Parts: sequence; structure tokens; C-alpha cells
Amino acid sequence: MRMPQWTRVCGGLAVALLCAPTAQAGQACDDPVVVARRFQQASMDGLLATPAEVLTPALGRLFAEERDCQEREQGICHLDSDPWLDGQDGEIDAPFAFARVAGSAADVATVEVRYAVWGEPYRVLLSLRQRGDGCWGVDDMTTQRGSRLRDQLTEPL
Repeated sequence: MRMPQWTRVCGGLAVALLCAPTAQAGQACDDPVVVARRFQQASMDGLLATPAEVLTPALGRLFAEERDCQEREQGICHLDSDPWLDGQDGEIDAPFAFARVAGSAADVATVEVRYAVWGEPYRVLLSLRQRGDGCWGVDDMTTQRGSRLRDQLTEPL
């Protein structure tokens, strides 16, 4: 019987069962398109609630600062609209389509996300960067109108 590659690496079936979750977890962060999809899905419950494992540390810090500001100010700080909608109102028509755009460096990737808002085609670009742990993380988002998320989060209040 031929065994999958990961069972040979892990040393047999019994050990492979222990190794399989680790191997699968590694695959969840080593593909920019997979990470972009996880970011999109997680951010639908609230952009600032997006888990750190799909962000770069720099964007994660900006999200934390924005959460702190909103709590301190008891309202809006830098983000006054949903970047997926590029506004405050709208209804996203699923499904989302993801495609990696050719990049210029090995540790930088751009993923194009296409979808519709109220039936109108939308296109967002997610900039990803490889983190120190080798995983990809979303580092910026360029909205339909060309606004960059990092620029919004760093504007003076």
C-alpha cells in the first residue's frame, strides 16, 4: 500500500495521525490566496476583530490601536466606513473570487478579490507579506476607490 508523503515524513501511520493536524495547519498560512480568503471571511464579522494569525504584526498593531481609540472615544476614530463596501451602506453579493496577482518580491504578494455590492462589480486588492514565521499575513487593503486601509488607520484625527 502506498502511503501519502506526509505519513512517510512523519514516520508511519500512528505518528502520522499526530502529525497531520500540524501539516494541515502549516498549509493554512503558506498560500497568500488561502490567507486572503481567511481574512475576508473573518473580517465579515467586524474588520477590527480579524484574528492576528491572518495579519502582519504591523497591521495587527494598527487594528489594536483603532480598537483602543474607538473604545476611548466611544465611537468612530479613523475608520468611518466598511472598506469592503467602500462606504457605510451596501449589501455584498457573494461569492467572492480570489486571484493572486504577479508580485515583484518573493516575500510580497497581492491578491485580487472580486465580488458585487448591490449588483455592481467591486475589486479590492489585498497586499500580503511573509511574516517572520514564514506565514503570509495581510498587510494592507486597497478599496474599490483606491483608498489604502493603512493610510486611513494612520491619518491624524
